[in-house]
Amino acid sequence: MSETLPELEEKILQELYSDCGLCVGYSAIDGLGEMPELKKAIKHLKELEYIEYYRGLMSEGGEVGGSGWCRSGLGNQYVEEHQL
Repeated sequence: MSETLPELEEKILQELYSDCGLCVGYSAIDGLGEMPELKKAIKHLKELEYIEYYRGLMSEGGEVGGSGWCRSGLGNQYVEEHQL
């Protein structure tokens, strides 16, 4: 089993989609903490390869919707192992 992440990082993983066709930006996680802590947690999750970053996301209406993150395969595995 992988090492346990800090609570904020686990909460972020729970908020992100496991399908990288569905990515979310800061607006989906901004209620979890203050921006400096969120940015630090996102950076750490990217370093661990638990999340992936995508640019040029498209909305359901076909408009450019910005950028965001989703859980990677490793992130999905962590969520399953730790029953999040």
